[in-house]
Amino acid sequence: MIKNMNVSSKLGLGFGILIILVVLLGIISIQKMSNVNDQSTVITENWMPSIKVVEEINTGTSDFRIAQYDRILSKTPEGIKKAEEDMEKYLAGINEDRAVYEKLISSSEEKVLYIEFSKQFDKYLEIHKELLVLIKENKVDDAEKIMRTTKVNFAEFSDTLLKLVEINVNGGNKANTDGDEIYDNAKILLISIMIICVILSILIALFITKSITGSLKNVQEGMISFFAY
Repeated sequence: MIKNMNVSSKLGLGFGILIILVVLLGIISIQKMSNVNDQSTVITENWMPSIKVVEEINTGTSDFRIAQYDRILSKTPEGIKKAEEDMEKYLAGINEDRAVYEKLISSSEEKVLYIEFSKQFDKYLEIHKELLVLIKENKVDDAEKIMRTTKVNFAEFSDTLLKLVEINVNGGNKANTDGDEIYDNAKILLISIMIICVILSILIALFITKSITGSLKNVQEGMISFFAY
């Protein structure tokens, strides 16, 4: 069938195949680059922000606990006022950070740990309410005793927060590894396609050259026969 095609048709077929291969190469390149970009986006828009906000929550809970001690030990109106303002400020900051983090949770394991932290911290806040009552009644010794008993509870939810940080660090590392793997696979695939394109280009060029040469030879033989006649 191809042998019966004229030269222009053969040229069109050859260049058409090359164009298809180039377009295919471009589509695959864009797709693979998009996959790599997706992994980098996950790192920058999920894992890294999650790590940052969980660490801020952890810092906020530590500052809140310090403010609690400041309120118990404060003797002056100025010190009492500042300690109370600090407690409100740190608690508000923790709540804001928690609202941000809840939107970033991306795995069941992470969700389970966060629920555990919420229960632990809610328990801590219930004890905090009792603490405020004792402070207002000026029962400093009882308030200090309660603070000492909450040490275990504080250590528990702090440990849970560190586990959440670890999950997000591992998630970021995995996304980075997946991106590297996608890039390496894409590089091998694209190089393979380029080699195929080069080989096909050479074969098509040889085929077209042979076809043109054959056509010229037939014309030459025809003219020789005509003049010989």
